Amino acid sequence: GKHAQMGERLQALVGDFKPLAQDVKVVQNLVGKFSLELQGLCDRQKEVAPELQGMNSKMELLNDRTVRLVEQAQSLTDQVAQTATTAQEAAKGMEDAKAQSAQADQRLNESAARAAELETAAIQRDREVADLALEAQSANDQLLHTKLKAEATDGQLIEAFLQL
Repeated sequence: GKHAQMGERLQALVGDFKPLAQDVKVVQNLVGKFSLELQGLCDRQKEVAPELQGMNSKMELLNDRTVRLVEQAQSLTDQVAQTATTAQEAAKGMEDAKAQSAQADQRLNESAARAAELETAAIQRDREVADLALEAQSANDQLLHTKLKAEATDGQLIEAFLQL
């Protein structure tokens, strides 16, 4: 009688714990995926960093935030067995990290566009310099032509003078 009752209660308790254990596994998986995605974002930051040297100060802030997010993710992994709300915090942190990564990509694109503008301006300037050089050469040629004419005229004047 008593043993049977205790066995049933034990069975019921085990039944109650099974879904909880599954919830913990689901949360562990979520946080594991979150950690991997954050690690991927960190790796992406490292690839992008050299191209963003001109935006160093902004990137340093972003890198600091990413490092903090990775530390938070590690902390979340340690706490996962204690609380399911950790998964909600992790999801929010991941959205922030994605938004920051998108901002970094946007800044990179803006830098590339600016570089293209500067290159176009440099090409235009080079063309203008070449045009000016041609104009200067043309003016030089005209000046030389005029000088030669003047010398020829001087020569004629001297001849005419000598004939007198």
